[in-house]
Amino acid sequence: MNIKTILKDMLNDKELSELGRSFDTVGEIMILSTQKSISKKEKKIGEVILGHYKNIKVVAKWKGKTKGKTRIRKVEVISGDKRTETIHKENNCRFKLDINKTYFSPRLVSERERIYKKVKKGEIIVDMFAGVGAFSVECAKNSNPKLIYSVDINRSAFKYLKENIKINKVEDKVIPILGNAKKITSELRKKGVKADRIIMNLPESSENFLKDALKISKNGTMIHFYHFLDSSDMYSKAENWIKSLKAKAKIISKKTCGQRKPYEYRTCIDFKVESDD
Repeated sequence: MNIKTILKDMLNDKELSELGRSFDTVGEIMILSTQKSISKKEKKIGEVILGHYKNIKVVAKWKGKTKGKTRIRKVEVISGDKRTETIHKENNCRFKLDINKTYFSPRLVSERERIYKKVKKGEIIVDMFAGVGAFSVECAKNSNPKLIYSVDINRSAFKYLKENIKINKVEDKVIPILGNAKKITSELRKKGVKADRIIMNLPESSENFLKDALKISKNGTMIHFYHFLDSSDMYSKAENWIKSLKAKAKIISKKTCGQRKPYEYRTCIDFKVESDD
C-alpha cells in the first residue's frame, strides 16, 4: 500500500498532490517532500506512516536543496524518534550514517550493483567522492578487487566511511583517505598508483576533476563519470568534456540513473582511457 492511499482519508486531493510524488527511505528513516500548505498536518501524517510501516522509526522532511562541496541536504524530523542516524542495508552491505551530516542516496542501489558487477579480480580502484563508502564497500564486499582508495572531503562522512569499512569487514580491501580529490590524486600519482577503475560520483561538478582522474589512469582505465544533465542536450555536454581531455578516451556506455527534477537527470558515462595523459 502506498503512502497516498494510506493518507487519503486525512488529506484532500490538493493536499495529497502537495505531499510530493516520491519519498526516500534510508534505514529506519522515511523522508518526505512536503509543501508549507500541509505543515500543520505533518506530525499527524508522520504518525499515520509510523503506524503502517513497522520498519520505519523516524519520519522526516527535506529542508531545502543539496548544498556545498560536502553535498548535504538537511532534513527535519516530524514524527518518531528524534534522530537522523540510522543503519541502511543494501546489496549485502550495512551502512551507518547520519542523513543530516552526510550524503547518501538510496535511489542509487541498482547503480551501485551495476558497478560492482563490472569489477574484475585484482583491480585497483579509486573512489574519488566516496561519502560513507557505498560504492567502495559494495565493490569490496561483492567483488574481488585488490585495493580501493576511498576518498572524501567531508569529515563526518569520513568518520562513517571508516566505521562502515569495519562493519562490513573489508579493512583489507578499502583504504579510507580524508581530503580533496584534487590533492589526493596528485599524492597517489607520486606514490605510483595507477587505477584500473575510477568512480566519479559527484554529479554537480565532476567535470572539474576529470584531469585529476587522468593523473592516476593508464591505458585501459575505466572511468565512471556522473553528472546532472538537462534532457535538452542530455549526454552531449558530458561527451564534450571527455573529448576535451588530452588523453584518448573511448565511450563504452551512457545511461540515466535517476532524475533530480523535471527534465534533469543523473547520468553516467562509462569511458575507457586509451593512452596516458
